[in-house]
Amino acid sequence: MSGQLITVRMNRGDASSPWGFRLQGGKDWGTPLAVSKINPGSLAEQGGLQVGDFIIKIGSSSGQEMLHHEAQEAIKSAKNNLDLQVQRGGTLTWRPTVTAVGDLPKSGTINSTPTSNSTPPATFTKTSLAKTGR
Repeated sequence: MSGQLITVRMNRGDASSPWGFRLQGGKDWGTPLAVSKINPGSLAEQGGLQVGDFIIKIGSSSGQEMLHHEAQEAIKSAKNNLDLQVQRGGTLTWRPTVTAVGDLPKSGTINSTPTSNSTPPATFTKTSLAKTGR
């Protein structure tokens, strides 16, 4: 992982006050959670959060495997004290879970009539990073 790990701590007196930032991504979107917007003068801006920060942890929970709505719920459940561990700068090496969604063809079944001078048949895998239902 490159970049700098930073902990951003935000506190508010009223749970109805917004934190002042917007997230994008999540496991269901096939991209890491990242900060896409900071409202000027917001608690997020005052706490040092920046657009482009990758969310590594929300509180004590790993943000790297969270669905988008799970991240939103984790932020809401923080009540008046929100700690975010973010990676700033560099490129986040994100390793989503990849699951096979079908059987692999048996060797030699892709080309129905292979010839002696043809290249061996290719092997294919079919994977999906699509949104998972919960």
